[in-house]
Formats: sequence, C-alpha cells, structure tokens
Amino acid sequence: PFAATCLVCAAVVGLMMGNAFLPVGSLGQAQQQQRRVVATGFSWAENLHFDGQGNLFVSDFRKGHLVRVWWDAATQSYAQEIHLQQGFHRFLGIASTPGDPWVYVVAQQAASSEYVVVKTMATQPERFEVVAYLKGMGNGLAMHDGFLYTAMEGDFLPGEGRVFRIDPWNGNVTLLNGALWSADGVYILQVDAQPVLLVSQLLDARLWAFDVSTNQSLGRIAEVQHHTWMDDFCAVQVKNLHAAGNRPTLQVYGAGFLRGEVVTFQTPLPPPESNTSRPVMSVVADGFKSPTSVRPGTGKGFRSTSLYVSEGGGLFASDSDRSIIELVDILKERESFDVDNQPPL
Repeated sequence: PFAATCLVCAAVVGLMMGNAFLPVGSLGQAQQQQRRVVATGFSWAENLHFDGQGNLFVSDFRKGHLVRVWWDAATQSYAQEIHLQQGFHRFLGIASTPGDPWVYVVAQQAASSEYVVVKTMATQPERFEVVAYLKGMGNGLAMHDGFLYTAMEGDFLPGEGRVFRIDPWNGNVTLLNGALWSADGVYILQVDAQPVLLVSQLLDARLWAFDVSTNQSLGRIAEVQHHTWMDDFCAVQVKNLHAAGNRPTLQVYGAGFLRGEVVTFQTPLPPPESNTSRPVMSVVADGFKSPTSVRPGTGKGFRSTSLYVSEGGGLFASDSDRSIIELVDILKERESFDVDNQPPL
C-alpha cells in the first residue's frame, strides 16, 4: 500500500489541470468502481471532515497544515488552500457542528509542543484561538451538543488508550475512559434517537461504544476478524434492520491503514448479553497508500453517496504523493442517502 503507481501519478498531474479520475480498478481489484482525486499534495493526511457548508477540511500531520478543499463553480473543479499552519507543528482530529461557522481541530503548538484544541473560522482563517489544552495527542475528534470528544492512543499498551470529553467554552477536559488500547478514531451517531460515541482501537480493530447523554460505556461492541489496523471510521444505522432483541444494527466503514483498504462490517448495538460481536470484514476498495480516514460527503459540491478516503503514511514533510480520493457513489447500493448538490462528473 505504500508504493505509488503510475496511474496515481497521472491522476495527480491531471488534477492540476482540472478533475482527475482514476480508471476503474486502477488502485485495486476488491471492487470495480470509479475513483476521483479530490485533493492532493499531502504527506500524511490524518483526518478529514466535512463542515456541511461546502468545505472539506484535511489535517496533514506531517506537513503541519490544515487544508480546506471546496468545489469551485467558476472553474468546475475542486480547489484547495492551506487554511491554518501559523504557530503549529501538527494537526489531527477535526470536528464542527452543522450551521456553526467555527471548526475545531487538534493541533500541536510549535512553541511549547503542547497538544491543544483550536477553533478557526471556516471563512476567515486568520481568526483562530486555543480553547483547550490536552494531556496528549488527541487523534480523532467529534462534536455533539456543544461538547467535543477525542481519543488518545497512549503508548500502544493495554490500558493506555483514553477517551476525553472537552468543553470548548471553559476548556475543561474530562476523562471518560482510560482503559482502552490504541484508541484512535471517534464518531458520533444517532442510534434510535440516542447519541452514541463510537471509538476504534487501531491495533486490534475493536470498536467501543459510549452513551453520550450519560457518558456511560456501552462496552466493546465489535471485535473484527479481519486484522487491518482500523484507523478512523464512520457508521450509519441500517434502516429497518434490527438484531435479536430489537437491537439496532450499525454498518461501519473503516480505513484499514495496514493493508491499504476501505473495509466494512455490520454489528448490533449493544451486542447480545454484553458479549462482543465478531463480525467479518469485507473489503470495499483497496490499493490506497495507508488510508487514515473515511467519510461520506456532506455539503455543496460533495456527494453523500460517496466515501472520501484520506491517505497517510508519508515519512517526511517533503513527501507530497498522498491524496483525498472519492469512491464515487459507492454507498448508493448499500444505504439510502439523500442526494443533493452533486458536482458534475
């Protein structure tokens, strides 16, 4: 997955002149689909986030950039710019609330090397401020009802992974769970009107759930059989599908960092009798360079029926061959999504 292909290089060059497309199956044979390069030039694109207002934010961990991507109607192509870098070394998790002009991102301060949460105005990059100080490198970031949630991998030892709740108004940081292993991605999903925080463990592809309304753990809900180093992920509740006991079923899409895959599996919430479900992953697409994050599109210019994948793994800041790749309409046959404001192909 770390090796670049001539087809990707050609697509990147094509992107400079407009919209680049990857031929069907050019990055892998797991599933025949169309792929599109949305943005490029990254060394380690760690997380991606749609603010719902036509912006895609990407954190480049290695270069120390927060990049904004948007659909430019005038040129009929995607545009990108460095949104924030001043005073920071690294950027990681990104989150926002629909309709809110502020976007929150985990960053490392250049002067002190402390990890902080920064809020920045989506339309005015010069407006930003630190709202909280963290006790370590917060990787994923999610937001619900005014609170932020982040996961820290720790030292990759059992019990070192931690999950925190952050109040951006007063800077308070509260430990929710301090007994995970390599906690990485976080995602908040409304499940039967109940807000649920999902947390992935990178090294063993396990998924944990927390009730956001009570901050109580719902336990380990999935232990996936296909070992892939599941980095960040997203999930939807499968409509009209409940497991025994009328438990809702989740469809999870994950970035398989180790094998260069986008994977998917189903799991009930909570698992039966507090036992962890052991679903088998299937590979949606492969051939990526160390994929780190996957999200469905939201907002003008991005398809809600597509999955957008960020690539990481660059060893040096000078590396610039990682991209954001759209799996065009990959979700159409899998789920029912609203489709609007789709850019032309």
